[in-house]
Amino acid sequence: NHPDDAIDAARKMMVTMGEVNNLIQKSGDIDFDLKIGIGIGTGECVVGNMGSDQRFDYTVLGDVVNLASRLEGQTKSYGTTTIICKNTATTIAVENSDIVEVDRIRVKGKQEPETIFGVFDDELSIEEIQVISNYLSEFRKGNFEKAFKAISISIPNTSPILKFAELMTDRLSELRGKKAPPDWDGVYTAQTK
Repeated sequence: NHPDDAIDAARKMMVTMGEVNNLIQKSGDIDFDLKIGIGIGTGECVVGNMGSDQRFDYTVLGDVVNLASRLEGQTKSYGTTTIICKNTATTIAVENSDIVEVDRIRVKGKQEPETIFGVFDDELSIEEIQVISNYLSEFRKGNFEKAFKAISISIPNTSPILKFAELMTDRLSELRGKKAPPDWDGVYTAQTK
């Protein structure tokens, strides 16, 4: 499949989750908001029937599969339903204002940093995209006070980037007032899968 198809499928899943949640709320029996996380990676992998006589299964294996799984695990933190890797983002045919670079991280189990992109549920405004861009620029330079100013502007409670801004503000709480170490690379090392 082409990455555009994967993004379209992720969007359809997000819409379907909204419809399911609306049906649940209308029933009045249960009060919860069902959410999912989606990680999308583009690369080579092995797909097919694998195993032995004792255990046989149709599965997929490869580094990109592990990366996609780790990205899925990060969605809740970044406040987006879907996170995609750089390979996926660079092969998407149409430029979308709801797909925005959100960080450079080292996922658990990998040493190489990965640039990640959030696929937001709603289209971002030019101002919201600029807030993220300004924050990332200052954070990567090690200018923690400027990064804090860039991300701590007044963001409405309805903004798709609110959760992202809260995460980055929390991340900066330990760094504010300090100088970046000499080996600063602006990459966040994820502690969870």
